[in-house]
Amino acid sequence: MIKLFKIILSTSILIAFASHAETSSDDMLKQIQERAAKVKQFKELLNNPDQTVRVSTLDVMLKSNDQVMRELAFNLGFSSADSAMNAIALKNKIKYMKQLNFNLTLTNSPTALEKKAIQETFSNNYYIEIKDYDSNTGSFLTHRHRGKGQVSGSEISTISKDCSTTVRVSDGASLKGVLKCSHPNFQGNYSMELQLQ
Repeated sequence: MIKLFKIILSTSILIAFASHAETSSDDMLKQIQERAAKVKQFKELLNNPDQTVRVSTLDVMLKSNDQVMRELAFNLGFSSADSAMNAIALKNKIKYMKQLNFNLTLTNSPTALEKKAIQETFSNNYYIEIKDYDSNTGSFLTHRHRGKGQVSGSEISTISKDCSTTVRVSDGASLKGVLKCSHPNFQGNYSMELQLQ
């Protein structure tokens, strides 16, 4: 009798798990379909001929608590040919970044000092730490000699004691621009690039 009870109990537990798993699968499928429908609606709004509708939609998506929705919005914002969409994506992306790590390359006609400095001083890399970012004004502080930075439209500029940068969204989700330095040990201009996505 006890053996039969254990078999019945085990079978009941298995049936309960199986029906729960089926219900969970159905719930997940329903959530996926609802989410896909919502994303489709947002994509349609992003293709609206009215720029105000496109920009507003992107802004709502970027402020979503749904990480997948945000990442989709960043991809769409950076890949858009609309500079207003690029600007909104950039201003929001900076909120989630603690620093910008740029790859440095030499310009077309580098000086001997630039060739030396890019290797020895910079190691082909230049980073900008982002502190106290204000998403309303686009301003922030940097780590380098109490430097300051500004996000304006689809451009970021920084200035510190020895160097300044100006980079712009280009080729989708990348920032490209120039690092200009006045310090005697690494004076010169360097091309800089960073992939945002």
